[in-house]
Amino acid sequence: MSKQQIWQTVKRFYIYAIRLNGRSTRADYFGLNLVGLFFAYFGWLYSNMIGIEIMMTLVTIIMFLPALAVGVRRLQDCNRKGYWVLWSFIPVVGWLILFYLCIQKGTKGTNQHGPDPRKNRKSVFQLYDTDLFKKP
Repeated sequence: MSKQQIWQTVKRFYIYAIRLNGRSTRADYFGLNLVGLFFAYFGWLYSNMIGIEIMMTLVTIIMFLPALAVGVRRLQDCNRKGYWVLWSFIPVVGWLILFYLCIQKGTKGTNQHGPDPRKNRKSVFQLYDTDLFKKP
């Protein structure tokens, strides 16, 4: 596995992760947010160890767009407009409202935002079109 193939896989993941059109499942939404929390924790831990806040800043910048985009797609799966994700900028009350909206089941079948993501099974965590895990 070459560095170029790994970089292409990461690039495809990030491009798919910041896409605003389409729909995402609950697993995509909560999975990406758990990954973000994981990176935030280790960024915070590393920042405290060396005394520089650069790691937390980098983690925030890297995870902001994917988290926002998967929130928009999750809301679109529930047949809502993506701008409902703006609730996330209101501390506590907005977070609770957004959490409630995102735990609801998505629309079955196709809606105005695209096909049912549960039928297509293209998850934001699925590494497609890659030989990363194939044996030589």
